[in-house]
Amino acid sequence: MIIISIKQYDPIIAILRSSLLANTELASLIGTWTDDGGNTCTAIYPAYIDSIDNPVYPAITICMDESETIKDRPVFDGTLYYIHGWSKNGPDEVAYLYNLVVNALDSSENGRSSISGLAKCRKVNGKSPLYDSDTRTHYFMSEFSIIASKGLMNA
Repeated sequence: MIIISIKQYDPIIAILRSSLLANTELASLIGTWTDDGGNTCTAIYPAYIDSIDNPVYPAITICMDESETIKDRPVFDGTLYYIHGWSKNGPDEVAYLYNLVVNALDSSENGRSSISGLAKCRKVNGKSPLYDSDTRTHYFMSEFSIIASKGLMNA
C-alpha cells in the first residue's frame, strides 16, 4: 500500500480530504485499513485508484487535472481536480457516495467557498454510476473547479 503524506503531496488535496473526512456520514462509509504502526487510515487516496497497491473499498481518489493563473487575479490559481468514488458493492453505493461528496465540497456562501483555505470549490462535471471492467468496480467521476491562493501551493 502506498502511504503518502497528504500535505507534502498537495495542500489542496489535503484540504479536500479534510473536508470529506469532516462529513461523518461519508467518513463512516469509506473503507479503512491499519498501517504497520497500528494507525487506522481512511481510503481517501491522493492518487488515481490504479496507483494504489491493494486499495480498500469503498474509496475516494483525488487527483489534480490542470492548473492556470486567474488572469484578472494573478495571485490565484484556478485548478481542476478529479474526485472519483469506487465501490465493489454496486451502483447504488456509488450514487450515494457521489451525492455525499458533492454535498460536502460543492458549497459556497455569497460566491465564496465555505471550505477554509479555498476561494472557490464548485463541481463542474460529474457522471454516476460508471463501471470499470478491469477492476470489476463501480465508480463515479466528478470534476471540481478550485480557486486558491498561489501561496498555498508554495507553502
